Amino acid sequence: MKIFAIRHPQTQWNLIRRFQWHLDSPLTDLWIETVNKLADELKNKNITKIISSDLWRCVQTSQIIAKKLNIKNIELDKNLRERNFWIYNWKYKKDIVNIFDEDDYYFIAPEWESCKDMQNRVLTFLNNFKEKFNLEKEDRILIVTHSWILKTLLFYSQNNSFNDKSNKTTQKTICKFSLENNKLNIIRKKEIL
Repeated sequence: MKIFAIRHPQTQWNLIRRFQWHLDSPLTDLWIETVNKLADELKNKNITKIISSDLWRCVQTSQIIAKKLNIKNIELDKNLRERNFWIYNWKYKKDIVNIFDEDDYYFIAPEWESCKDMQNRVLTFLNNFKEKFNLEKEDRILIVTHSWILKTLLFYSQNNSFNDKSNKTTQKTICKFSLENNKLNIIRKKEIL
């Protein structure tokens, strides 16, 4: 089984460095351009199914790609949501940068979802995924998600440090994984132009 995974493209809050995590913000003109480029890149990959975070920015991304790839249904999964920083949603990065480092894997505060909890959510998704699909089939599935979730998929597939630079992505990254023998393996990580 082959899995392609992308992040949603740029939102207005991304531009002004406002944290959104489980909230949504309007999408930018660049977002539309990026989604179309992602869809064009995925067009000949024979993708048969899209599974998306249920947050609106991913749903909108999935809808445009599904239309271009002629895929009728999009499955929504809450386990693909971005990491939740609860009381820090909607705040500007400059206002909370002294409170915590969002990339600190080990930092835990009662006000947000720990990195470990988020990773457990991704494991739940992968376990449900394995039960739902025949891994021996040559299905090709697209996952539309967020930066922390994609970083977690890369982390699991490469068996490296969570903050390893190879786990970083942009909003123009397409990752291709195989899921064989209950193991997620990275095949390719590509930046589109």
